Amino acid sequence: MNRRRGGFSLIEVVIALGVVSYALLLIVALVPHGVKTNKASALETRATCILSLLEADLRNSHPLVNEGKSKYFGLQLPYSLNAAKRVIVNPALSENTLSDANSTGVDDSETPVAASAASRPPFQVAVVYTRLPGATSSPVEARLVVRWPYVGTSSVSSLSSATTEGGYVESFVAFPAP
Repeated sequence: MNRRRGGFSLIEVVIALGVVSYALLLIVALVPHGVKTNKASALETRATCILSLLEADLRNSHPLVNEGKSKYFGLQLPYSLNAAKRVIVNPALSENTLSDANSTGVDDSETPVAASAASRPPFQVAVVYTRLPGATSSPVEARLVVRWPYVGTSSVSSLSSATTEGGYVESFVAFPAP
């Protein structure tokens, strides 16, 4: 009687080790991509929270308080009130309002800060008014953008460019004039 012992041959073991090694190598190669995706997701989540803060700030700011600027971010409001308490377009805004953004930096604790040559904040918030209030107290329409990293420009095309490093989130909002 010729008995064969049960087991694997050396060639079968080498092939199995090769397949397992290849699979582990693929998994390890995906780790840096996963870390990068996780970091981008965290930044986008923070930017979305800042975007919500910006919208709430604009909705809850009144032109008679804080010299026509929003309470939290200090951005120029699109309207003011005249002596007769009627809504008028804010005279502090230029004719470039529909193409240029009012913006400021935001630090890691989501607090507005001014950018300096020594340090640039991680985020930039910007508001571009696309429709200003009229004589009939029509609603204000605005494009809100939160960009990372801070680019230091008021050009809307630079703020929402997908070709530069980092990213951005944006929202279009309408809110009533007071």
